[in-house]
Amino acid sequence: MTRRSKFIAYLLLIFLGMLGVHRMYLGHWGWAVVYFLTGGFFLIGILVDIFLIPGYVREYNRRLASIGL
Repeated sequence: MTRRSKFIAYLLLIFLGMLGVHRMYLGHWGWAVVYFLTGGFFLIGILVDIFLIPGYVREYNRRLASIGL
C-alpha cells in the first residue's frame, strides 16, 4: 500500500467524482457505492468533498503510518 496524494485525489474528483472513484482511492468503499448510485450524491457530495479531501488524505496516510507500511 502506498501513500495517497491530494493532487491525485482532486484529479479523480474532477474527472470521475460522480462515480465515486476518489472515494475508492481513499478507502471509503461504502461512500463510493453511494456516489456511484446517486451521481456524486446529486453533486452536493462532490462540492463538499472539495473541502474535505485534504483531511481524508491526511487520515489515510496517518492510518497507513500507524500500521507500519
